[in-house]
Amino acid sequence: MTRPSGTFVRRALTRSTVAALIAVSLAGCSLTQTFSDMTRIDYKSASQGRPLEVPPDLLTPGGDDRYAIPQRAGSATTFSAYTQNRTAEAAAPAAQPGVLTQPPGARIEREGDRRWLVVDLPPDRVWPVVRDFWTGAGFNLVKDAPETGILETDWAESRPPVPDSYIRSVLSKALGSIYTAGTRDKFRTRLEPAAASTEVYVSHRGLKEELTGALKDSSFWAATPPNPDLEAEYLRRLMLRFTPEKQAQRAQVAAVTAAAAVPVAPRAALIDQNGRSAVQMQDGFDRAWRQVGLVLDRSGFTVEDRDRSSGTYFVRYVDPEQPTPKSGLLDRIMGSGPKKDLSGRRYRIVVADAPPGSRVSILGEDGQPPATDVDRRVANQIAAVLQDQLR
Repeated sequence: MTRPSGTFVRRALTRSTVAALIAVSLAGCSLTQTFSDMTRIDYKSASQGRPLEVPPDLLTPGGDDRYAIPQRAGSATTFSAYTQNRTAEAAAPAAQPGVLTQPPGARIEREGDRRWLVVDLPPDRVWPVVRDFWTGAGFNLVKDAPETGILETDWAESRPPVPDSYIRSVLSKALGSIYTAGTRDKFRTRLEPAAASTEVYVSHRGLKEELTGALKDSSFWAATPPNPDLEAEYLRRLMLRFTPEKQAQRAQVAAVTAAAAVPVAPRAALIDQNGRSAVQMQDGFDRAWRQVGLVLDRSGFTVEDRDRSSGTYFVRYVDPEQPTPKSGLLDRIMGSGPKKDLSGRRYRIVVADAPPGSRVSILGEDGQPPATDVDRRVANQIAAVLQDQLR
């Protein structure tokens, strides 16, 4: 009898080790997934627990309502009457939310399995509510035609999970449509005017994914019959959009949007003042003085001095458009020659009362209107910078 060689023994041990490692890994994954499933909180199926109870060896502290404040204005002034009212309120059943709430001015009418919504409003007021309803529900609109009163959503696909077993659930999450068949829904909404109301019709179209092939590895979308129950559900959801609370919220949003859309007059505007640019502001002198000072600090002006009594800022301004002085070849090689004046020129910015607001003027260093073409151009630049920052 021959003994197995060392190479054969090593190969057998290697194979055994690999198989053991694979088994341990699979067991670890299974235990990890099992522990994760055990510790995961299912919020949809969670229920309310029992209220806390006071242990029998502890005494419940007694309440004292001597300093209780009445909850309503106009309540009884005597203590006995007030106590009776409180006792009656405590014994009254709590108000429950309405079941099948019927908003005023909106109702669902039915003829066989056909339902439609009737709203006592003109079509131009019903249309935006219907449109916001579909977009708010997460549908994309492929047809939005107010002139014909038709809204049509895009196909919305739903692929619910099928957690029959652990392996099937994992494969369904990883590979998508192996164990799940999807559905697609599309809705078409049509508005029709009536005598003193608007009729809203909702129709449903559906598709269902059919798996084909021996291994169920291919699929196609097959049309399904309309679902009247789903149409009725969406009609009722749409009807609830016409409750007084929803209408009030929509009116408030519309008012805010309309107020934001109203063009606001600019706070500062460029005006012509004897051939020179000035800035006319809506604010009074005090506010205009502060705003101009803030703009000067932010815009890089060098404010050398200021006199609030005369409304004057003494500034130094470097003209960014001043031409570059010409220099010779030798100056360019040596890096010498004339250069731009970066020290700037002095100007006065004067803020004065000009009903109904204030006016900002740009004067020369001597307090007179700019006389040269360069000073007039620079003064117009300063006025444009101030107007752009103040508006």
